[in-house]
Order: sequence, then structure tokens, then C-alpha cells
Amino acid sequence: MASTPQVLVDALVARASELSDVEIVHRHTEGPAPYTAPEMAGHFRLNALFLGANLREAV
Repeated sequence: MASTPQVLVDALVARASELSDVEIVHRHTEGPAPYTAPEMAGHFRLNALFLGANLREAV
């Protein structure tokens, strides 16, 4: 559970309409994961090595 660059995550989500098929690779995150919201489908793909409670429903 390393630090998630939340500023980067927020910036990516804010520009989601300009992005498509961006792969987000992570080992384990905690806290907000707005890139997993249903409306982000097609913009972001999640490649998780471990799923914490914050991502299980999305996956």
C-alpha cells in the first residue's frame, strides 16, 4: 500500500473525455478510485495485482 498520486488520478479522471483505453496498473490501492466508475468504461482499464476493498465491486 504505497502512496497513490491522487493529484495524477484526479487529473486523469478530469480529462477522461480526451482519453481512451488507458491502462492503470497497480499493486494495491486504498482510498478513492474514481477511474473505476461505470462512466469511465472505455477510458480506463484496470490491471490490478491485488484488489483491495475499494476496487472489488468495480472488478
